[in-house]
Amino acid sequence: MAIGGFLKHYIVTCIRVTQVGTLGFFILNLGCSKGFEGNKSSVIEIASTSQGDPKGPETPESVSIAFKQGLSLESAEVSEDVEIVSSNSSEIKDIQMSLNGNTDRKLTEAPFIYRVNLVKKESPIKVKALATFKNGKTAEAEITVNPQLAGSGGIDPSCMTNASYDACIFWKNPISHKKSVFKPAITYGQDVATVQSYGIKLKGLSSQSELKSINFTVSAKDGQKAVPDSAGTYKYKYAEDSGKSFVAQLMAYFWMTEEIEIIKKKSGRFYAEGKRVPVSSLDKSVKNNAYWDGQGIVLGEVTIPGKPSEVALGADVYIHELGHGNMQYAAGNTAYRSCGSAAGCIGAINEGQADFHVALVFSQNPVLGEHFFNSMEGMPGRNVLQNHNLTGTSAFSSGGGEVHNMGAVYASLLWEMYVHPAMSHLDFSKMFSLHLAMLTNSSTIANSKAVFESINIAQFDGKYKTVIDEVFKLKGY
Repeated sequence: MAIGGFLKHYIVTCIRVTQVGTLGFFILNLGCSKGFEGNKSSVIEIASTSQGDPKGPETPESVSIAFKQGLSLESAEVSEDVEIVSSNSSEIKDIQMSLNGNTDRKLTEAPFIYRVNLVKKESPIKVKALATFKNGKTAEAEITVNPQLAGSGGIDPSCMTNASYDACIFWKNPISHKKSVFKPAITYGQDVATVQSYGIKLKGLSSQSELKSINFTVSAKDGQKAVPDSAGTYKYKYAEDSGKSFVAQLMAYFWMTEEIEIIKKKSGRFYAEGKRVPVSSLDKSVKNNAYWDGQGIVLGEVTIPGKPSEVALGADVYIHELGHGNMQYAAGNTAYRSCGSAAGCIGAINEGQADFHVALVFSQNPVLGEHFFNSMEGMPGRNVLQNHNLTGTSAFSSGGGEVHNMGAVYASLLWEMYVHPAMSHLDFSKMFSLHLAMLTNSSTIANSKAVFESINIAQFDGKYKTVIDEVFKLKGY
C-alpha cells in the first residue's frame, strides 16, 4: 500500500511593464495564454525605444519571457524553464532574476534560461528579469503566474447545481482539497459539502449506466453499485453516502483515468492501459490497507485517524496500486520478498516505482497519505521531499530489507533524477517508463543504474550520464 500529493499548473495571466534607466517608454506587445499545449511557449515581448542615450546607438531592444516547457493543465511539472530573449541578445551583459520581489540568481551566459521551482508553491509567483546591456542600458520585464489545479476538473462551490459537471468529488483527497486536517477525522456520512466541490466530467465510460471503461470496472464490495441519478449524473453528496460508497467509486474511476492520461502524455506509454482492471472501492475486511492482487485493486477501510472511512477517498492510494499493475504489465510477474542487503531487490523497486507514479501525477507536492493519516505530512518515511539524504545503507540499517522501507530509497532516487537541474522532466518520464519493461527478478536498486545508463545511451545520446552518476552516488550506489 502507498499513498500521494498536490498539483497545480501555472498560467500567465498578466504582465507589468516599467520604465527603467534611460530607455524611455516601453511599447508593449502582449499575447497572454490560457494554458500550454505540447511544447508551445507563451512569449511575451516588451519592446523599448531608445531616447538617444549617448552610451549607445539608437537601436530598438526587447526582452521577452516565455515558458519553454509548457504542458497542458493535466500534466504540470515540478518546475518551468523561463527563457529571457532579446532582439540583440548578444549585447546583454547579464540578467538579474527575482521571484516575488526577492533577488535570486543572475544569468550571465546565453541562452538565458531560468528554472522556476514550483514544488509546494500555491500562491501567485512574480518572475522578473532585469537585463543590463553592454552599453549600460537596462530593460525589465515581469510576469505574474497563478496556480491552477491540475486535472481535467475544477473547484466550483456551485458544483452540485452546475449542469456542466457529471459529478462532484474531492481534489486528490479531502485533506489536500481542504488544505488542512479534519478535527475529528472524516468518517462515513459526514457533511463535507464545502469541500466536495471538485467538478468533473467522466471520461471513457463504456455506457452511461455504470463506472466502466476499457481500463476499469469500479464497484464496492461493501457498498452499492454507483449508477446515475434521476438527472443522468452522478452527483451524490458524501453526507448521504453512508453504506453506498458512491463518492469513493467516483474518486477511483476519475483519478485512475487521469493517471493513465497524465503519465501517458508525459512518457508516451502506460502498460496497464486497456486491461479492464477490476477495482473494489470498499472492502471493510481489509483494514488500513489496499493492494494490487495481480489482476485488480482492492481498497479497504482506514481507521488510523480514529474514525473509519474509505481508503478510496485518497487518490494517491490507488494511483500507487495501479503503479504496481503498470509494472506487472511492463515486466511480468516479479518476486515480492524482503531485500537481503542494502543493494535492494525487485520488491523494493516495485514499491518505489509505485510511489513514483504518485509523484508523476502530483509532481508539485508528492506527499503520500494525507487522508490515510489525517495529516498534511502524510505517511512517515515515504515523503520524497524529505528523503534527499536517505541511502540504501541507512534504510537497510534502520528497517532491514522490508520492501516498503527500501522502496522509499528507490522512490527518492527516481525523484532526485526527475528534479535534477540538468534533467528534462519529460525525458525522465520516458526513461522511467522504458526502464519498467527492462526489470527482472534479479534487478536491484544498485544494478538498476545499468538499466538507466543503457536507456540514456539509446534514447538520449548519453546526455544524462552525469545526472545518473550523481544521483546513484547520492543514494550510496
